[in-house]
Amino acid sequence: MIRKSMLLFEAIRPKEEKEEWSATEISRKLDIPVQTVHRLLSSLEEYGFVYKSNETKKFRLSLALLKMGLAVRDSLSIRKSAIPIMEELTKKTKKSVYLTVPEGHEGIFVDCLHASPVPLLKRNEPIGKRVPLYAGASQKAILAYMSQAAKNRSLSILLKQVKLTTAESSVNIFK
Repeated sequence: MIRKSMLLFEAIRPKEEKEEWSATEISRKLDIPVQTVHRLLSSLEEYGFVYKSNETKKFRLSLALLKMGLAVRDSLSIRKSAIPIMEELTKKTKKSVYLTVPEGHEGIFVDCLHASPVPLLKRNEPIGKRVPLYAGASQKAILAYMSQAAKNRSLSILLKQVKLTTAESSVNIFK
């Protein structure tokens, strides 16, 4: 039941082109009987994790998930320690400063402080976004300071994920 609920959360995660789904659409997408999808959605709606539109009768994730995510972010001790340093860096460099924490073989954007004024065309990385440790400056910095054994494990897994097979390809990924 929990596995199916997690699959359902992923299935109805907002996309650029779509924010709401019918139970039938979810059922088809997950190859789960529509009755099971209805039961899961009803339970998730009861606890406030899913919202059902009275107009369209379609479902979307609710803002309760945002509240939970922000509570997790705000309780991170590393964030509490990093904020004063990030503020000082932003002030000195007049650049945006990101806090990225490692989890497994990825870096997760936890927070960002922007210099004032924020450039009009500034593209923000969304808080909570997961990025492989080989992609992006903050992720590469995490990778650089890992122990050699942890770095080797991560690189081995990351290289398999991107299906790099030659030594030249593995070198190019870090340029």
